[in-house]
Amino acid sequence: MNRHACVSVHCLIPLSARIFIYRYLAFLFALDRELEKVESFFARKLNDLKKQREKYRYVQSHDHDSNSEALVALTETMNLIHNLLSFADTNKKGFAKILKK
Repeated sequence: MNRHACVSVHCLIPLSARIFIYRYLAFLFALDRELEKVESFFARKLNDLKKQREKYRYVQSHDHDSNSEALVALTETMNLIHNLLSFADTNKKGFAKILKK
């Protein structure tokens, strides 16, 4: 029996295929980390929106004479929603392009 004969599964897979597999797995790991960042961002923004909603509800229920503060809170909330939707659309397109390759 040859002392240098490989008995590992790695010897059955050509080096170029192993390199491809390792790079592919590294890519998937990096993609997963980026997706976690996006998910974290959305969670923070959702929390911001909940705070804005509570602020709007508070102003609306305690300030019957002036609607200016409620309007400001509502405008801020609408801006947050618009920015969040824009960010979501950009990320969706980006991840779709990445996954096509």
